[in-house]
Amino acid sequence: MRENEPLSNNIGKMLKCYRRRTGLTGSQLAKRINVSQQQISRYENGVNNITFDRLVILFNALEMDGSDIEFFFEEIKRFIDSEEYKKRSFVNF
Repeated sequence: MRENEPLSNNIGKMLKCYRRRTGLTGSQLAKRINVSQQQISRYENGVNNITFDRLVILFNALEMDGSDIEFFFEEIKRFIDSEEYKKRSFVNF
């Protein structure tokens, strides 16, 4: 198994928080977007990368509004700008 990418890990953690906030289980979210519960788990744990198209589908399934989505991307930018991310990114090159 490959080491989880820090950005995928961060995105997965945020998606898991939004899923829990909506009160959905992994299985319920999986049914909403027509994937397996295992796939949701892989996304949330940063094991699988998420395409932008799939991310938009997840936003809709999680009933995220514009301010939620804006906050989501602000958090990604904050993470990318962090020293932790920069150090780990160059190590993996």
